[in-house]
Amino acid sequence: MRRLIRKYAMDVALPALMLLAGYLSFVKFSGYPPLRLELAICAAALIVVGMSAGLLGLLGGRITRIIIIAGAWTLFIDLGFEFWDWHPNWLIFTFLILLAVCTVLQKHLVVISTTAVSVLLVSTVLLPVGHIEAALRPQPKSSVQSVTHDLSPVIHIILDGHIGISGLPSELPGAKSLRTKLLHFFEDHDFLLFSNAYSHYFMTKHSIPATLNFSDKPNNDLFAGNFHAGDTIIRNLYFERMIKLGYQITVVQTDWVDFCQTPNILVTNCYTIPGTGLQPLKTSELKTVQKSRIILSQFLELSLAYKELRSLYKNLLQPALDSLDISVPDWDWERKIVFPIIAPKSLQLLTQNIINNSTGHLHFAHISIPHEPYVFHSDCSIRSSLDDWADRNSSGDSDLERKQRYQLYLEQVSCTHKLLKQMFATLKEEGIYDRATIVVHGDHGSRIMSAAPRMANEGKLSSSDLTAGFSTLFAVKSPILTPGVNNQVLPIDWLLESVLFQASELPSGKPYIYLADGQDLLVPSIYSPLSRNVIPIQPATGNK
Repeated sequence: MRRLIRKYAMDVALPALMLLAGYLSFVKFSGYPPLRLELAICAAALIVVGMSAGLLGLLGGRITRIIIIAGAWTLFIDLGFEFWDWHPNWLIFTFLILLAVCTVLQKHLVVISTTAVSVLLVSTVLLPVGHIEAALRPQPKSSVQSVTHDLSPVIHIILDGHIGISGLPSELPGAKSLRTKLLHFFEDHDFLLFSNAYSHYFMTKHSIPATLNFSDKPNNDLFAGNFHAGDTIIRNLYFERMIKLGYQITVVQTDWVDFCQTPNILVTNCYTIPGTGLQPLKTSELKTVQKSRIILSQFLELSLAYKELRSLYKNLLQPALDSLDISVPDWDWERKIVFPIIAPKSLQLLTQNIINNSTGHLHFAHISIPHEPYVFHSDCSIRSSLDDWADRNSSGDSDLERKQRYQLYLEQVSCTHKLLKQMFATLKEEGIYDRATIVVHGDHGSRIMSAAPRMANEGKLSSSDLTAGFSTLFAVKSPILTPGVNNQVLPIDWLLESVLFQASELPSGKPYIYLADGQDLLVPSIYSPLSRNVIPIQPATGNK
């Protein structure tokens, strides 16, 4: 009897153990503190799901049990490896192979599988692994040039996803008042604002490298291979020029793009604040249940099978049932991205670095706001419900849904400038602000569009779409520049070179952008944003 009970228990527990092994490996390699309640909640949910599957296999008979165990092994591999990302059929092929193996081993299948998974569980718990922390990475002293104390600080802030001032959609409630508020903000802080600045590119991976190399041509060689999160820019002409002028470089960055490891560039201090994975949750103000939801979302998103199942539900099952007037809930519970919540910490760290090194330094920062999801209210408090964490969802939405998302985006823009205002106030108190050159710009627009920026949609893209995708912020404060507003339609790669290195000739020809044509190919297209030049150009916009 005991042997029979032990056998039934193993049958029921095996799928749960497989899920738990994959989950513990995910948590361990993420560097998340292990003794957290949110992790236990996720583990409990996975155990319930796994034991339910095991119970179904036990009650369903021999064939059902073999299918469930083969499926559990397939899911275990699916969650742990990414080698079939571009070949979904490999998932089916793997399942069929495992199904054949499980059929052959059916007599000892549960014992063999339980033993194997137990070994994996123990090794996962005992295996030491490093993880990412926000940390100062100084270069060796012998390789860092001495500080040139007569150089005033240069502060360069990239606000990811910040639309241009004239790009704010006038038809939305609150947009006009926000535009006025931002105009006053830049006026009060002595900036020269380029209200119709734009990026040639829709994606960060193209826009930032091109801007830092003053390039208006797409160049996939600026990253080593196809871009993945955390990849290093392999050429940075901007940093090269600043070093030649005598500046040391301090970087505050996310783990999305690495500016610190560029070959032949000596970055004196580099702080990396993780914005992907689980790291941002450690010190966030989110509730335990909210953290559990995000952790479980990120874990399941590793599975190709899970993503395919969700796609089938959304694209086939739900529309079919809707056509029969059968209402089913949306599959929209996941909340995976927490990128923006690190922005306040990033700006605080940047401010402290500037205070500590107020001369002879370029302080460069890539800040993860107002990028989606829209997690902040205007006052920078975090939205209490994860269901309100909307993203841009750039295609397939109704006009009403896009307007609702835009309202959330506008609140996050307001929060962004509240954080900047606090930073600038601190720099004024420290006596640094007036002598500093400060460049603040985006890398693309809000990207809240009715159609994706692809060549196939070129005829469908309205001026509002182009403005939302490519209009971006650009403003500069410098002791040698006269504050004001310039309404010319100018690309940010040219503007950066112009304001810092006195590039003289204006770009020739009509403004243009790049639309995607296939996976990597970018094709130029005319940029025709909405005409929103409601801001008068000030009399003086050149050197003082």
